[in-house]
Amino acid sequence: MEAAGIPTVFLSGCREVAEATRPPRTVFVRYPLGRVCGRPFNVEEQRAILGRTLEAARQMERSGEILELPIVWSEP
Repeated sequence: MEAAGIPTVFLSGCREVAEATRPPRTVFVRYPLGRVCGRPFNVEEQRAILGRTLEAARQMERSGEILELPIVWSEP
């Protein structure tokens, strides 16, 4: 897809995997594994994460770049 000019982005909850595999673009969310898109039924949060991820797909240019979203999981 990248070769065809279609940007791809990896949404990750495990920074070490992104660093080891070096996808073209990574958005890292410091949330529990399996919850990287947000809390169940929290549509506002999920849309915000998806929107920032799509924005990153357009803006990130360096191969292997990792953007960490400045959000924190607030539940124990």
